[in-house]
Amino acid sequence: MVMRRTHSALRIAVAVAATALTAAAAIMLAATRRPTCDVRSEAPRQLRLDTPADQAHLDEDVRRIVRTAAAYRQYVARQPQQSESRDAVTNHAQRPARAYEYCKTIQEDDVATAHGIGSAAVKARVEAISAAQESARRD
Repeated sequence: MVMRRTHSALRIAVAVAATALTAAAAIMLAATRRPTCDVRSEAPRQLRLDTPADQAHLDEDVRRIVRTAAAYRQYVARQPQQSESRDAVTNHAQRPARAYEYCKTIQEDDVATAHGIGSAAVKARVEAISAAQESARRD
């Protein structure tokens, strides 16, 4: 009976230690993960923008585009400058804005293709939401 209690206590201790180790590894992985401009794969589906459900779906896709592009811009902004030359300084200052535009454009095209809608419709929604967020951030 004493042997069973000791064995059970040992199993519990090992399980707790394994769980703690797994949690620590997950935290470390999340901390070192670099933001990218990767697009979340979505099954292609034609959206009908005259229906509220499809409008809401597109709006969620657009909010994801803006979030992803903003995170990518922040990541690029934190990268160290590689040189002190005048061109390098200018280029480094422009990199975050260029990264943001690049990321938005790629994702806009992917969403438009996945949903069979024009790129202009997606771009217009992205610009509207981006402008609203920038305005809210300034206020």
